[in-house]
Formats: sequence, structure tokens, C-alpha cells
Amino acid sequence: MSTESNRLEFKLTLTDDLEKEAVAFLNAGGGQIHFGVNDEGNVTGVNDADALQLQIKDRIVNNIRPGTLGLFDLFIEEKDGKQIVVLNLAGGPAVPYYIRKYGRSERGCFLRIGSAAQPMTEEHIEHLMNRRQPAALTGVVSRHQDLTFNQLKIFYEGKGVVLNRHFARTLDLTMPDGKFNQLAYLFADTNRISVRVAKWWGTNKMRLRENEEYGDCSLVKAMQKVLDKFDIENITQARKRGMKPREELRLVDSAALRELIINAFAHNDYTNGDTPVFEIFSDRFAITSYGGLVSGMTQGEFFSGVSRPRNPEIMRIFKDLEYVERLGSGIPFVVEKYGRGIFHFSSSIIRFSLPFDRAIDLAGAKNDTRGAIGKRQENDRKNGKKTGRKREEKGKKRARKGREKGKKRARKRKRHSGYDFHHPNGQRSRHRKRTFTFCQSGQEAHRKTQGIRTSSPHRSRQRRTLESHQMKTAFSFRRVPFASTPGRSLDYHLRNDTCLSLQPRLERVRSDDPASALPVPTLPVARVFPGV
Repeated sequence: MSTESNRLEFKLTLTDDLEKEAVAFLNAGGGQIHFGVNDEGNVTGVNDADALQLQIKDRIVNNIRPGTLGLFDLFIEEKDGKQIVVLNLAGGPAVPYYIRKYGRSERGCFLRIGSAAQPMTEEHIEHLMNRRQPAALTGVVSRHQDLTFNQLKIFYEGKGVVLNRHFARTLDLTMPDGKFNQLAYLFADTNRISVRVAKWWGTNKMRLRENEEYGDCSLVKAMQKVLDKFDIENITQARKRGMKPREELRLVDSAALRELIINAFAHNDYTNGDTPVFEIFSDRFAITSYGGLVSGMTQGEFFSGVSRPRNPEIMRIFKDLEYVERLGSGIPFVVEKYGRGIFHFSSSIIRFSLPFDRAIDLAGAKNDTRGAIGKRQENDRKNGKKTGRKREEKGKKRARKGREKGKKRARKRKRHSGYDFHHPNGQRSRHRKRTFTFCQSGQEAHRKTQGIRTSSPHRSRQRRTLESHQMKTAFSFRRVPFASTPGRSLDYHLRNDTCLSLQPRLERVRSDDPASALPVPTLPVARVFPGV
């Protein structure tokens, strides 16, 4: 009877932690798992060995990354007259292996220590990745050997450098036997490398606006396309304030944006074919680089500018093309501009997020004359436009005034309802009642007479009716000459603010000879009512 060890694991049947145990053996150099044996080493056997082998194979192949084909074997053994299934695992070269759904994290990476599978720390994962990376780029033969490098030569010629026929060996693009490696595949004119640039509506990933891919070309050409794309998207905001010089401001600092894009290409982990991802939102630029921090580097060292490249061969080419300086000054510059809050670290990625600077628009909104918002509001004011709220308030105020005016008219009509004068036969007139106070002030008399309704088309009819009434009183509104001013009518004196007097009807003088005419007494009038 045997016992469990760092190379041997017993299981009664297939369980949910199969992937965990297999990953631990792959990362620790290999081992065996026996199915149909309890923890004490007693053989219990399995019911259907063939079906169990098929299930184990499917789970190992589909649920563990990187690929495990060729790293494990399954077979059936007879022990104590019973069948058991043995899973034999070899140590994999592409450590760390991990459970696919958890990725390269503490939940996905395990290591066999003694008789148990222990989760790896982030530092250990990074250490294994750092050891694996050089072999993945310069130590692995490319599957494609018909590679050309015309694009790379053009970039070098643009910097005044002509590549000779030995450039591939000088730039570590070949293996010792002369074959091209994975690094050469990245910088070849044609490859399957694709760099994605996504533009979203709003501030989240709900609605995709644009989706562009820069691929099937040299890595340096793809990076230049991304730099050009973001230079266009990083628009310039401008404003003009009076006689002051024109102010211009980009959405983000151009130097910081360029530094982060190049950093993402230079330090990305290309082992599994992953490339940096670039995203544009309505309020920020986001850049995702795979691989996390280089093994052994802390976040403090990263922010302080410690230069420890993940891909030294790529950094060398970028330095030749003057994209980088390898002085470690780029990250401190970005931190000084935007602080450390724009960086997000995990075990497998580094994400940068550059927020847009809206200082010009915000200042324009406050000062009403600066920026797009302020300029729009200023134009609205000049054109007499109001916001919806102000228009609504103005409409309510106008309606309120209209109601008050209508009430005032109603009160006035009620106060003046009735009739003016009596006909000689005792019938009432159809005109509204007005009280005419004729006094020594002709101006007041004129004002009182204007109280008669004069709105068209009744004005002329009212006057004619008033002047034609023959009232059974001592006075009449008929035209009568004044003794003091022969030939003048009552209407004339009313209109010209003269002292008023009415002529007794029985004593009117109609003489052709003014000299022989008897004097006509004048009587001041206080009020005129029917029957006075």
C-alpha cells in the first residue's frame, strides 16, 4: 500500500478539483493521479474505465491553458483484480499553467507542494512569466519562415539607418540555426497579429461606435497607426477671450498619451498571441496591456521609473527608431501629470485611463463667453432665445396678466352697465350709461365725454344718436351757439377745453343781425340728467 506524495495523488472518482490537481503537477514538473484509489491507498476500482478516460481527457484539454496536448497520458491498470485509471502528467515548458476560467491569478495557478496543491502567489506567477518570456520570443521557432521585413527597413531608413543583410541576426530575429523566431514573426511584413482600437458611445461598453483593427503588418507599423489614430481623436479645444491670445487645449496631454501607447506595445506579453487593447470613451482614453508588472518589480519601483523591460529585444528596436529612450522617465512624467490613480494593476494586466480635460468648456459655461457651451449660451442671449424653463415662466406671467386684465374689464363693464338717456317717449336708450359732469373745467368735461363708447363701428352712431336726442328738459345736447362766441357749437367747446354753457331752448337767438340781437343769458351747468 502506497501513500500520496508530491508526485502521486489518489482519488476515488472524478471530482470538481481535477483541473486544480493537474495544473499543480504541470507547474511542478509532473506527477500521477490514480482514479479508483482512496486516500489510504486502498484500491476500490472504477465502474466504466473507458468513459472515465474520455471525461478526463476532455476536461484537461478544454479547461487548462496553455495547451496541454502532448503533456499527459491516460491508461488503465489492474490492481487487486480491479481496474483503475492513471493520469500521467509531465512538467510543461510554458509555465505557469492555469485554469482557463480564472486566468493567471491566485485562483487559477497552483503548485504541487508535498501531497497538496497550493495556490501560487502573484510574485511567483510573475517570476515564472519572466523566465518564460525570452524563450517564447527569441527561443521558439516561428511556424512561418517565408518572412520579409520591408516595412521595418523603411522605418529604419527614415531614421537614417540602412539595414544590411545580417540585420536579422543583429536584431535577434533568428535562431542559432538561422531560422526565424517568434520575435521575427512580430516584425514581419505579414503576420496574424491584430491590434484592436474600439470607440464606444458614452462612458461604458454598452454601445460600440467604431471597431478598427491594425494587423497583418509589422508590429512597429501597427503601433504607428495607433499613434496616428489617437492623435486625431485627441482633438484640440480652443477659445478666444477679447483681445487676449487664443487659448488651445487638447483632451489629454499628447506626450503622456504617446508614452502610454508605446509602453503598452513594448511591455505587452505576446506569449499567447495577446496584443494591447485601446479604447476611446466619451470622457477618457483607456489602454490595456497584458502581462502585469515585470517579475520582481514593485508598484513603487514602477512609478519611480525603474527600467526593467519585459521584452528587451522589442525595446532595442523601438530605441533604434527613437520611440523610447530606455531612461525610465516616461512613467514618472505621466504620474506627475495625472497622478497614480489612472493606473490599475492585476496579476495579468495593466490598465491606463487618461481622463479628458474639459477646462475650456467648463470655464466657458461659467463666463458665458468662453468655450463651446458658453458661446452657445451667449448667442442664445443675443438672439433673444430663452431656455425652456424661462419660456415657461414667461408664458405663465403673460397668462396671469391676461386673466387680471380680463377681470378688470369685467368689473368695468359691470360698473358701467345700464343706459344713457331717456327718449322723449319715455323709452330707454340702448347706449351704456355715462355720467357727464359739465363744470367750469373744459378739460374735465372733455375727459368725461370720452367715456362714451367710441370703439368702431359704434362711435359715429353713438355721436349721432347723442346729438339728435330731444330731451324734455331745459337743456339739450343739440348744437346751439354760445352767446359769447356766436357760431360755435357745443362740440367745439368740448373738444377745445373752453368753459361750457348751454343755451335755454326757448330763448335761442336766431337773428341775421348780430347787433340787434338781444343778449342771451348763459347758465353754468353742473350735471345733466333726464328730466332736470
